[in-house]
Order: sequence, then C-alpha cells, then structure tokens
Amino acid sequence: MTQLKQLQAFLIRHHLHQPPFSLNHLLLFCATSNLCNLTYATLLFSHIPNPNLFHYNTMVRGFSYREPEKSVLFYNDMLRNGILPDKFTFPFLLKASGFLALKEKGKEAHASAVKLGVSSDFYVQKGLVDFYAGIGEFQNVGKVIGEMPVLKCELGLNLGKNDDAGKVFDEMSQRDSSGLGCLVDGEIVPEEVFRFQRTIYVELRKRMVEHVISLLERCSRMRELKEIHAFVIRNGLYENGFVMSRVFVFCVNSDSGSLDHAHSLFETIEEPSLFLYNIMIRGYADKGFPIFAVDFYNRIFRKGLNLNCLWDDAISVFRLMETMGVKPNHSTIVNALTACVGSGDLDMGRSIHEKLDGDLVKHDVIIGTVLVDLYAKCGRIKFAHELFNDMFERNVVSWNVLVAGYSRVGRLEEAMRLFLKMENAGVKPNQMTMSILLSVCTQLKDVAIGKWIHYLVEKNKLELTLELGNALIEFHTRLGNLTVAKGVFKRMPERDLFSWNSIIAGYANSKYAREALNLFSEMKVLGVQPSKEILLNVLSACGSFGAIGVGREINNFIERHEIELDVLLGTALLNMYAMCGCIDDARRVFSKLPEKSNFSWTAMIIGLAMHGNSKEALDLFLEMQRTDLAPDEITFIGVLMSCNYSGLVDEGYRYLDYMKKECKIEPNVEHYRHMVELLGRLGLLEQALSVVIEMHVNPNGAIWRALLDGCRLHGNFA
Repeated sequence: MTQLKQLQAFLIRHHLHQPPFSLNHLLLFCATSNLCNLTYATLLFSHIPNPNLFHYNTMVRGFSYREPEKSVLFYNDMLRNGILPDKFTFPFLLKASGFLALKEKGKEAHASAVKLGVSSDFYVQKGLVDFYAGIGEFQNVGKVIGEMPVLKCELGLNLGKNDDAGKVFDEMSQRDSSGLGCLVDGEIVPEEVFRFQRTIYVELRKRMVEHVISLLERCSRMRELKEIHAFVIRNGLYENGFVMSRVFVFCVNSDSGSLDHAHSLFETIEEPSLFLYNIMIRGYADKGFPIFAVDFYNRIFRKGLNLNCLWDDAISVFRLMETMGVKPNHSTIVNALTACVGSGDLDMGRSIHEKLDGDLVKHDVIIGTVLVDLYAKCGRIKFAHELFNDMFERNVVSWNVLVAGYSRVGRLEEAMRLFLKMENAGVKPNQMTMSILLSVCTQLKDVAIGKWIHYLVEKNKLELTLELGNALIEFHTRLGNLTVAKGVFKRMPERDLFSWNSIIAGYANSKYAREALNLFSEMKVLGVQPSKEILLNVLSACGSFGAIGVGREINNFIERHEIELDVLLGTALLNMYAMCGCIDDARRVFSKLPEKSNFSWTAMIIGLAMHGNSKEALDLFLEMQRTDLAPDEITFIGVLMSCNYSGLVDEGYRYLDYMKKECKIEPNVEHYRHMVELLGRLGLLEQALSVVIEMHVNPNGAIWRALLDGCRLHGNFA
C-alpha cells in the first residue's frame, strides 16, 4: 500500500494522473485488490473530475464483494449522472443486491439489462441465476435458464436431480475437436459457459433445498406437508436424503402428523437410510406399536446395514421383545450385542451374556467375537482376551477386534505381537487388520513397521477400502511422507471428510500451504461440504500463504451456513486475518467471539504486535489479565514483540521479569531474541550482550543475528 501511494505521488508530479492514463489502472487495482483499502479507492475516485462508465463500473465491482451497500450507492450515483450501465455493470450489481436481499433493486437491474439488450450476456445471466436463487425465486431462475441457448431445450430436465446432472451433460455432450469448447446438441459452446451450465443444477439444488427446509419449519398441518411433498416430487428433491428425512420427522413426531403416511413414503424408497429406519422405529415404539418397531428393527439386518446411530433404539427393541415374551433368536442376540458394542452399554451387554449358554459362546464364532469386541471396547481387555482364548474357532474379525482393543487402551506393542501371532496361526489379514495396525504405527511413530504394513497391502493386492485408505493417508501425512499419502488419496475409489481433512492437514502442517489450498479447491469443485476440521486446516494454510481471498470465502461460508463461531474456529479465523494483514477484520472476529480462550487472546495480541499496534496489544494483554485466563509462553512472545517494535525497554524488562517470577514461565530463545533485538536496535549493546550471557538457554543463530544486527546498525564492531 505504501508503494501504491508513492506511485500515485509520482503520477501526480509528472502530470500522468488524469484519465485515461495510469490513474485508471491505479483505481482498478485499489478497488479490486485485497491488498488495498477501499477507502483509498474512494479517495482516488473523488479526484476524478468527470467519472465515466469505466470508473463507475470499477467502484461497483470493487465494493460488491466487501461493502455491497456502497456498490449499490455508486450504481445509483451513476444513473443520476446520466451514465447508462453496460454488461460489465450488472453482474456485480446483482451480486450486491443478492447479498443485501434487495429484491426490487435486483429485479430493476434485470429489467434494465433487458432494455439495454445485454440480458443474454453469459455473465449477466449467471448473475441473474445467482440473484434469483439467493432470494428463493426459482420460477425466475427457470426463466433465466430458459433464455440460455444451450439449456433452452434442456429446461425440462429435473432441476432437483443434479447429483446426476453432470452425467446427463456428459451423455448429451462431447468435446469439440478444436479443444476450445464442447458440442452440445450440435452446437459448439465455449468451455467456460459449458462448465457453468454443467454446475448450475448443483447450485440450484442447494438453494431449492434451503427453500423446502424453510417451508417445512413453518409447516403445521398434514395438508401443508402434502403440498410441500408434491413440490419436492415435482422438482426432483425426493432423492435428497436430508429433505426426505425432514418430511418423515414431521409425519412421525408432529402432533398433526401421520404414521400411516410416513409408512407409505418409506415403502416407496428403494434404499432407505439408517436415519429413516431410526425415525420409523422410534415413531412406532413411542406411539405403542411395538410389533411394527420390531419389524423395522429386523429389516435393518436383513438389508445388511450397520446399526451406527441406532444403538439405543436397537437395545430398546430387544427389551421390548423380552417384555412381550418373544424369545430372541440367534440373529436378534447378535444384533442386540452389536448395539451394546456401538452404544458402549456394558451393563446391558453383560446382562445378555449372562443369559447365554457357556458352550454357545465358546462354539459360536459370531457371538464370541461380538462379546470380545464388547469387553475390549469397554476397557475390559483382560476379560476380552480370556474370552478370545476360550473360543474354539476364531476368524479374522475375532483377531481384529482384540488387536483393536489393545490399541485402544494404549498397549500398542501387545497389539503388534498379537498380529504376529495371528500370522503364525495362518489367519490372513484383511483391510480392517491393516487399518488397525497402521493406526498403531502412527501412534508409535514407527516408520519401518508402517512401511512394511503398506508393503503387505500392495503385495496381497488388498482393495483400497475407505478405512484402509484413510489409515494409510493418516500414517504417511503424520510422518511427513506427503507424496505417498497423496498417491494413496488419488487412488481411493471413495473418500469421506476424514480423507480430505487428513491430506489437507498433512500439507498445511508441513508448511505446503499452496498444495493444501489446491486440494481445498478440488474438494469444492467436487461439491464436498467441508467439515469444521477442514476449515481449521485451510484457514491455517490461508494464513501461511496469504490467501486472503480463500480466507474470506471461508468466513462467508461460515456465516452463510450459520456455523457456530466457537473458540477454535474463531481463533483460526482471526489468526488468518492477522497473518494476511487484515487487522481490522481480525479485531471484528475477536469482538464477536462469544467465548475467548488463552489462544484467542494470544492470537489477537500477536496480530496487533505484528502490525505495529503495540500499545493496543499491551492494553489487550492487561485486559486479558483481568480475566481468569493465565498467559502462556506464546502470549509473552506477543507482549515482548510489542515492546520490541515500540522501543519500550523498561516495559520489556518488566514483562520478562513478570513472566519468570509471577507466572513461573521460563523464557525461551524467542523471548530473549525480542529483548536482544530491542536493546540492539536502540544502541544498548552492552545490555543486549548481558541478556545473552545471563540466558538460561543456549543462544541460537537468531540470538546472535539480532546482536550482530545491532552492532552493525550502530557501527560497533569492537
């Protein structure tokens, strides 16, 4: 920014500042670059005697992202001055109108675009789609899409089924031989336009889902529910699990709902989710229809589904059967024990175990294995091992649950020894075995054994399942083998949020911020919604790389999806802003945090110190001391940094002494570096040398460099 001001001064001195010379480029940079303050752009604009369309467009564009209300004001001012907008004006005006929910202004912009003959421009159409979808007017979205030449014939496509939209486009299109575009229904379409139109259904689906959910939240009668359900079917949202689950929740839980309607809907779904099973089981059990609850419970296992989140309901159904005098069969026993494992209900599991015949437990490999798993997961590893030894038959799952049990209680060496016994017993390990062992190697930081396990995976040509792929990625990223980890990641046929988080965190924590951000971009293109953990790692990478654009995008994502700004996420956000030079944004986030931790205060203090706001940083430290939070060694780095940058010698000594005597924190080389740098820069070289001599830690290169810099600055080489 300083260099920019110097450039402007140069232009003025040499009479090059009048449009259409360099001032145009200067204005464009100030208005659109994240490195500049919009206040400076406004100041530049005010010095233009007769602003033209280019100047107004630049201001409308620049403010649309950061201060959208001013973007609209510049547009209004442009019209008052008799300047007509063009196709470059409307996309940014629509963006600002959508962000501010100015329906009339957006529609006015649409009418103006039509009147001026620019409504068919690709970017104007994209802006209109985003605007109308943002305010929930999907009928107008359809009209805009209908005016797009390529999609005109495809408007009959089901807008809601956009999980398959990409496939539809792939089937109806082929690459143009020139490589410059795609051939859609015999018409060559530019690649950029094709990509937008190919993804537009995905964005529409998100907006339509939000619209339906808002309707369901206000729904109070079955008649209204059926109307909403009809809308869902018409727009192809019946395959959206979240939408349908909300429909089911209303039918089952609402006083005006209908279990019969829910049951009818359930029967029409080809692959019901576990959540839907859960809703039906609870609904029938709570409303006094136990037979139906048991029926849905047993359906889960006939389908071969994992109980996952249904443990409590499964146990309730088992108790219900006992109350009804229904004798549980083998499947019911296994299912109930599996539910006890999932919920960690040792008492219920032990109760079922006590009712079983001892020989059945020893001879039935399935029941024996589930019991071993139950006791191992509940911390009774010794008893689990005894049960395992008593089993007449053991399979690979039996070995796996015991190995995992030892790993879970931290007895990692015994887990490895058990694996060797498993091999000696001639039991061939599977993907789950390898996943467990890789987790053990990760915890032990045993590179050699981990690589050997990976070698066995390749040698035995084991399929790269989700669990195995995740275990391999975590092992290699934790130990710094990023190239291998990424190779595994790319080969995985299926990935989940853990996969993405592991690989992104691996690169971010290893200071490869660019690669972490590239992976995040790839994730967004694929439509994967980031988890909180992923956002934390990406924000860290943004701070390291200075990627303020991505950081702001994440901030907008958090606000748009109303994600709670807790201590971890809030601190990561303010730290990102501070590291990217946006200290005002960091202050804003800090002030909005409902709860502040030691890390939050420390990040803000260091951010202020880095930007030369030393007095504010020290005042904030005093404010922190009035809370119940105690400063740590990182906090004092920020405090001493503030003293260093402001030349506060007495305060530096006082805080160093306070740190040692009052807080019982022994200073490290970073604390001493700031003191030596402070004293050296002010010419107090003898005091600086005394600090080095009296240090309780060995000085490193940074300490000596700070001292020598002071000597060089003051010409003292004696």
